[in-house]
Amino acid sequence: MDAQRGPGRGLDFCKRSALKGAEPQSARLPGRKRPSSSLAEKSNHSVPFMVGTRAGLVKAVVKLACVACLVPSALWAQVVGRYEGRPISAVRVLLEGAPANEVVQNELRNLTGIAPGSVYSAVRVREALQALFDSGRVANARVEVIEESAGSVGLRFIVRPQPRIGEVRIEINASPGAPITEDELRARLNVFEPETRLSEQTLRTNADLIQAYLRDRGFFRATVEYTLQVDPSGLRANVVFRVTPGEQATIEAFNIDINGFNDARLRSELRLQPGAPFTREALGRDLNRIRRALIAAGYLAPTLDEPRVVLDSARNQVTITLTGKVGPRVNVEIRGYDLSERRRRELLPVLREGTVEYSAIEEGARRLENRLQQEGYFFAEVVARCTVTPPLNGVTNGTPETCEVLDPEELNGRTVNIVYEATPGRRFRLSEIRIEGTDKLRIEDLRDQLRSQEATVLGIIPFLGYGRGYTSLDDLEQDRRLIRSRLNDLGYRKAEVEVRQGVSLDGESLIITFVVTEGPLTRVADIEFRGNTVFTRERLAREVRTVVGGPYSRLQARADADAVQAFYGRNGYLDADVRLDIVELPRLTPDGDERVRLLYSIVEGDQVYTGRIFINGNVRTRREAILEVIPLREGAVLRADDLAAAERALFATDAFRQVIVRTEPTGENRAGFRQRDVIIDLEERPPRVLDYG
Repeated sequence: MDAQRGPGRGLDFCKRSALKGAEPQSARLPGRKRPSSSLAEKSNHSVPFMVGTRAGLVKAVVKLACVACLVPSALWAQVVGRYEGRPISAVRVLLEGAPANEVVQNELRNLTGIAPGSVYSAVRVREALQALFDSGRVANARVEVIEESAGSVGLRFIVRPQPRIGEVRIEINASPGAPITEDELRARLNVFEPETRLSEQTLRTNADLIQAYLRDRGFFRATVEYTLQVDPSGLRANVVFRVTPGEQATIEAFNIDINGFNDARLRSELRLQPGAPFTREALGRDLNRIRRALIAAGYLAPTLDEPRVVLDSARNQVTITLTGKVGPRVNVEIRGYDLSERRRRELLPVLREGTVEYSAIEEGARRLENRLQQEGYFFAEVVARCTVTPPLNGVTNGTPETCEVLDPEELNGRTVNIVYEATPGRRFRLSEIRIEGTDKLRIEDLRDQLRSQEATVLGIIPFLGYGRGYTSLDDLEQDRRLIRSRLNDLGYRKAEVEVRQGVSLDGESLIITFVVTEGPLTRVADIEFRGNTVFTRERLAREVRTVVGGPYSRLQARADADAVQAFYGRNGYLDADVRLDIVELPRLTPDGDERVRLLYSIVEGDQVYTGRIFINGNVRTRREAILEVIPLREGAVLRADDLAAAERALFATDAFRQVIVRTEPTGENRAGFRQRDVIIDLEERPPRVLDYG
């Protein structure tokens, strides 16, 4: 509260709260039954608090403040003050709406953070209620303070558990061969996301997600229903989504109304022909075909409006109307540098993507410069100039600035000429690449990784070298970063690398020099693990390659974090997370090496078990044969190594062209452990037939 409010302001606050509908007689949340007597009249000395939502907790605290204002101060002190500072004799947790469960009750009691023998505090009680809610295991809770013998008090937390998601099933009521699978519908659900509270709104939202996906597939008559089955323990709930896709809508007409564009030749290439099934994916592909046809006709910046899709519900047919503008006719010219049409389209985004955006025009100039530099014109320059006919008002034609103001909406019916003016300059031969300023790296150690390459005698023969060498400004920047990264991995975190270009006395050869400033060396003083309870520090340290006392390498430290996480995954902790933090330590001497501590913070999570195994794409191969080959079993601990081994084993059969093994969270099994379904997507190879004789 504000210390400068002065006397009487608290009473004003209570009056305002009462006028807004606060109930000073009750400290419970709105929507709940009122206690049998008001707080000032209770004779059993129990003070109820309750939490159902975060906002609800705040309301409960405000109402308690109003009670404190409206009840005479002496009486308030007598009712509430008599508990502050008293010893707590017992802390009990009772489950509401669920049978008693000693394990669950003990876990919830530990979450409160209040133990027998501690001192009662109303603030601590409110914090305990908030901790229960934050755990995600409580739908709502209240606490009663009961006066015990010898001046002590007892706390009784009455908790309604929040059911956890067990199994989620999708039942599809469709004719055999319908193009809808359970796997693709499950991928649309977010009911398995961490921190998702099971509620009516959550289930309704997921049903809407399924229905929206089906509508995109053309199933406008689809219905999605769901049921929630809470088991007798009240702690676990199974969800069943019942999906009836209905009949897929078909195309009645696809109307294309783009002024200035003749779509007659394109019509036969469209997928959405009259009578064809409608899907948003097919519509997207047809829009790309139309855009490519406009670009091929020289309209490099067409504007297509969002297609209008109208459903005739009675006939279950869709009419699509596409409008737009062809945009300007765009001509592209390169002066001072000859390129084939195929190479021009490859280098210039304006031609390849069909756009006159300034960023695309500039990207084309940059790529032309790189191309010239790679051919030995290391100091080449390329400038783009644009001309609009008829001219735009207030815009000067034929300048680089003209390219910045091109807007397809204003250019419809005009012609845009984009001219790339190339100035190659002198052509050099990259004769030598050097590293100076350090003895920790040699150019021979990096030659295979550098993008810049020296000229070779065999360069005149394709694929055997570079006749004049190979480099560009972009390549030199990448090489500078590579050398700096290598120095960082050797412990020189503050190393700097500068690129210098020199020309030989005869003016024909280029010499590249990377000048290094090493800076101080950094060593690893200590490696610490936090949060590990399943595995000891000694066991985790065996997965780490970094040596205490050795040079610090950021790359290796991150690789060690990945190795520790992979170790957890191999042991069934697929949700384990390992975060690396670098702690700076003081130097032992003013001129000594820098020192750091590597801190690996681990969130282990729980072991994950295998739920159901879904196999898609096996037309000729029996499901039983696939299950025999892979090491995965339903109900067993799910290990990362087994997932990789399953993929390798299926590839080794030589029966499949493609194998993708992935997992999806699917709540908890009956024992309360988290589980994931395994989805195996296969693409079979065509059968091989050998004839003899």
